[in-house]
Amino acid sequence: ASTIKTLGNGLKTVGTGLAVVGVAIQTGQAVYEDVHNGAGVVLTTTDAVSTVAANALVLSVPGAPVVDAVTGGSLTGVVHNALTTPNTALVVAFTRTTTKDADNIKRIYTRSPLGRWLWRAGEWLADNVDPGSIARPITHF
Repeated sequence: ASTIKTLGNGLKTVGTGLAVVGVAIQTGQAVYEDVHNGAGVVLTTTDAVSTVAANALVLSVPGAPVVDAVTGGSLTGVVHNALTTPNTALVVAFTRTTTKDADNIKRIYTRSPLGRWLWRAGEWLADNVDPGSIARPITHF
């Protein structure tokens, strides 16, 4: 029993080490991509902090890392996007947002498969649904 416990502790340590390395690589890749594309200090910092935090949150929930792996990082991606959204919304609302900024925001939000699907769904809705048609039934009984 002692040998099994020792082996289990060793595997846990290796797993934690691999997780830390994985988060560091993913964060480094995100920062490199942001800098390469000229995302700017605010978007790059927000992206890096959200990447670390999203990974830490997903890794802390039992079973979530497996779901994340099976879905190609979509769980981490959704958590990342949720963490990134408030700051990104403030940047868009209160600064001059260029086409380059918009492209970088899209790149940040569409890294995961689910993020890409949600972005495409939002673009489809924006292109095909008249906002007035949604409000009319609510305001006109």
